[in-house]
Amino acid sequence: MEANPNTKQFLGAIVLQQKHQANPGAPTPYLIIDGQQRITTAYLVLLGLAELMRNFNDFESANTIIESYLAINTSRYRGEPKVVPTAQDRECFYGILRDSTTYEDWNFNGEPASGNIKSKIESQWKRIKVALQDRLITARGRLRKTEWIKLGNILLDNLEMVVITLEVDEDPNIIFSRLNASGTPLGIADLVRNSVFSRFEERNPRKSDLFYNEKWLPYEKTLKKANH
Repeated sequence: MEANPNTKQFLGAIVLQQKHQANPGAPTPYLIIDGQQRITTAYLVLLGLAELMRNFNDFESANTIIESYLAINTSRYRGEPKVVPTAQDRECFYGILRDSTTYEDWNFNGEPASGNIKSKIESQWKRIKVALQDRLITARGRLRKTEWIKLGNILLDNLEMVVITLEVDEDPNIIFSRLNASGTPLGIADLVRNSVFSRFEERNPRKSDLFYNEKWLPYEKTLKKANH
């Protein structure tokens, strides 16, 4: 959370792919091909900032963050999170949102939000809360409002990313591989998984979760055994 409020910080490229044209009045869904960790971390920092303001009875500031960046506020989709992680992290993520004091009207479309399934998102959320506490709360338990405003401005105004939006018929695996040429290459399991799960409907997460747990995980294990 260290950043100069007077300079811009470039966080790299975010690659998105629009699945289809959204219906009138509906939010446009995008697949995050590259950048999920950065987007989710920024989302959780905003959640932490909103939670602090609500705990200090500044409901106006908390609601501004929620309605602008965290939850969809159109009637039919009201309360749905604006960021939805992959199947293996989703229940833990929803559990974090449900347990936060920030917002009471989350809509998870009937998906579980127990938080019983652990993931790296949980440890990241704990680190964020500790960092916010150390930076924004005094030893006497008072809020450093000026620091809160400065941190929010840095997050919203000083962090820059290039957003690459792919057409429906473009191959996201090619783009991802080129952007991460110096990193870990995509394996065959990654390529097949990306292709298969890109075909599921966004509004039917239960179907994709069922397929992931009952079909994909056993298949992925056989691939790993074959590679060894």
